[in-house]
Amino acid sequence: MTRINQFSVIYGCHFFIPTFKKQKSGHILNTASLAAVSCAPHGCLQHDQAAVVFGHFSETLYCELMDYNVKVSCLQPLILKNEHC
Repeated sequence: MTRINQFSVIYGCHFFIPTFKKQKSGHILNTASLAAVSCAPHGCLQHDQAAVVFGHFSETLYCELMDYNVKVSCLQPLILKNEHC
């Protein structure tokens, strides 16, 4: 799970950033999980996504790419479990 959650974001950015820098525009949308910043039962595998958010990956990219007019956002969806299902 760590390989998928972290490295998919890293490899995706590694692939697209050179093009975005060259064209001086673009927007990277990294997807993590709200579990990266919260404590959820059975969610320990989601906590490695915290590296995408608080490991400063998205935040650092934002600062590094600012001069190239490349925006960086981090989406953190939340899945609510219905207790009655």
